[in-house]
Amino acid sequence: MLAWNSRLTLIYFLIVSLAVASILLGFSGAYYILNLFIVPVLIFGLIGKFKSSFHPLIPLMLIATFFAFLGDILFSVPIEKSLFNTIGICTFIAAQTCYGLLFYYSATINKNTSHPPLYKRWPEALAFISVLFSSIIVLPKTGEFMIPSLIYAIIGTAALIMALNRRFYVSKESYFKVISGVLCFYISDVVTGFDMYAENKMNIAVITLLYSLGHFLIIKGILIQVDEVPEEKDFEKFYSSITNK
Repeated sequence: MLAWNSRLTLIYFLIVSLAVASILLGFSGAYYILNLFIVPVLIFGLIGKFKSSFHPLIPLMLIATFFAFLGDILFSVPIEKSLFNTIGICTFIAAQTCYGLLFYYSATINKNTSHPPLYKRWPEALAFISVLFSSIIVLPKTGEFMIPSLIYAIIGTAALIMALNRRFYVSKESYFKVISGVLCFYISDVVTGFDMYAENKMNIAVITLLYSLGHFLIIKGILIQVDEVPEEKDFEKFYSSITNK
């Protein structure tokens, strides 16, 4: 039976390390091949986890990871960069939308009736201001990709705020792993904005390392919550929260 285990984690980071080393050493062909196998390892593990627990958060996580994987692949295509990068940004927008929904339902699956006071929402305000300023700096660097990048930034900001909101409703371990993964994605997006055509090998290596860490941390953080809330009543509460909206 498929299962998420330490061996899968080892394989994942081995592929990531080889991919980063390949691009730094100038073996572009090897990098593109290895890059095709990075995220599928995580998808493989998620499918196994879903088959063993059938938790309602996992399908959303699978969809988000899959769209993010498509975006990674499209950005890696060395020809017709303008076309493939544009399509890639569109798939990233779909991925960020799914991540936002994942984080939202992650918080509501066992949400209590209390609402945190407004003064405790300062991290969300700080995140919004930080993304706004970074967007002002980075978006002009994206050139022809400015409009889709702007849409991506808006959706990504909403996903970031949803991820921050989880701190009131999930364990600290789950929260910090997920928010660390989201921040890895955010930094990789900023680096990508300065090099949309992937002309700098160091940038490619940094982006690959960051988005690989981002994928892993978000998935591990959500899976911690999955293991913490396995009861059937939580599934029913989750589905009721969707159907009643």
